[in-house]
Amino acid sequence: LKLSLGDAEVADALSAVLGGSGNLAKVLQPCVGADASLCELAVLSAAYGAVQQAWHRDTLPSAGQTVLTVFVALQDTPGCRGATLMKPGSHRSGEAPAGASNCVDGSLVVELQRGDCCVMDSRL
Repeated sequence: LKLSLGDAEVADALSAVLGGSGNLAKVLQPCVGADASLCELAVLSAAYGAVQQAWHRDTLPSAGQTVLTVFVALQDTPGCRGATLMKPGSHRSGEAPAGASNCVDGSLVVELQRGDCCVMDSRL
């Protein structure tokens, strides 16, 4: 679900995440600069026992640009509820592993608790 920054409730929630007590902006600004652009804002919800997504990249490589993906957990995301899988080294080939619909071997399961944040360099 893509969200609109024109929606006051969405803008308020984003402001709370970036400038609230955790102040995520202080972590992100040194990586992307003060004039960085927000390219996409979305919500992903997964039900208990949901079918795992096929292995994919969230963003395309952008030469010379820093691109960060930030997950802010709005609910607990254990493995059975859509935790993100990351495969160390998979970025080197630029392609998904052959035939991988559920790339589990050697993957790291990023389980988050509500309120946790995962920041990753999307170029990798």
